[in-house]
Amino acid sequence: RTPVHCLHLFSPLSPDCTIPEYIQHIAQVLDMSYNQISVIKKNDFVHLFNLQNLNVSNNQIKEVDDGAFRDLTTLQELNLACNKLNSVTKGFFWNLFNLTVLVMLNVSGNYLYDIYKIQMLLQTFNSTLVKLNIYYLGEQTVKTLFKPVCLISSLRTDK
Repeated sequence: RTPVHCLHLFSPLSPDCTIPEYIQHIAQVLDMSYNQISVIKKNDFVHLFNLQNLNVSNNQIKEVDDGAFRDLTTLQELNLACNKLNSVTKGFFWNLFNLTVLVMLNVSGNYLYDIYKIQMLLQTFNSTLVKLNIYYLGEQTVKTLFKPVCLISSLRTDK
């Protein structure tokens, strides 16, 4: 795992946790799970063009800047599970559009209840995405996802 740099700017109870700048550009696997990351900024991963697996699960991520994943063209697995994502911008989907070899995306355990946004997420990918985890959606949400789901060979939803 890669440690995240946390600065206690105003109090020990509210650290400012950011993605470290010193990650080597040759990294292929980056596990930054179980930290206190709250934002993924536009240039956090700009130099990691060899990255194949990125795990930022179990953080406090509420926001992903537009273009944050744009340079990760070799990324095969992206784990954003168990964060606090509830609203995603149009730019978030463009983040994912450049990931042409992505085969696994995990956004389970977030607050993505907006059916339209989930449909956009599913339609963003071409046929390379074979596994999408979106847990905790609720029965009504799952019923409306039929059309884009047919493009994915493995979809798992749990309550």
